Amino acid sequence: MEKSQQYRGESLRRIPQFLDAHPDVFSTLIASDARKQLDAAVAKVDATVGTQGARVRDARGERQHQVVLERELRDQHMVPISKFALGKFPSDPKIGALNPSASKFKGARLVSAARTMAEAATPHAAQFAAAGFPADFAQQLLAAADAVQASIDLRSRMHSDRQNLTATVEQTLKLGRSAALMLEGAIGRLVPRSSPLYSEWQGVKRIRQTSARTQPPVQVPAPVPVQVPKAA
Repeated sequence: MEKSQQYRGESLRRIPQFLDAHPDVFSTLIASDARKQLDAAVAKVDATVGTQGARVRDARGERQHQVVLERELRDQHMVPISKFALGKFPSDPKIGALNPSASKFKGARLVSAARTMAEAATPHAAQFAAAGFPADFAQQLLAAADAVQASIDLRSRMHSDRQNLTATVEQTLKLGRSAALMLEGAIGRLVPRSSPLYSEWQGVKRIRQTSARTQPPVQVPAPVPVQVPKAA
């Protein structure tokens, strides 16, 4: 949920509380269709924000999972293959594919480097096997690369879900705002502008940006003491 959406949602939430606090004045509005629309909008925003928060937590967890998978891909697969290739095929023109700077790669670049390495190593499978590598070492490398890619794809879908949920919140807030405007029109006829209740209403409907930066206090320079000459 974006900050601006949060502030608008808090403003909408205060309106039903204001009406319920003065049932003697707003009895007809409390049971009105506009109030029901506003209540439904607030409830939907709450539910959507809850789902959105879960997506954010899941995405953070998946990011940590991706880091673990990337480390496994580099340390257990790419680095051993690279070191063996440096020693066994020092003059091979394709040695670059078998010895990428994997430590500098992350995400999609790491996956691409791993797949290129598997392709370059496959023709030398016999030499790797003779050195004690598993017969399917290239397939294991590809599987580890695919696991990293799957984690990347999952995080991308979570990000898309979060954007969709943000759009849903925005649409729901607009419905709530429409209901609030209808209620505001009715309140304007029921509450005199000169009354304390109207001043309270003005504060209730205001969108308060509580996290706005406060201005630093003005530094007033200390007075300079005046030297009074002593009488002769």
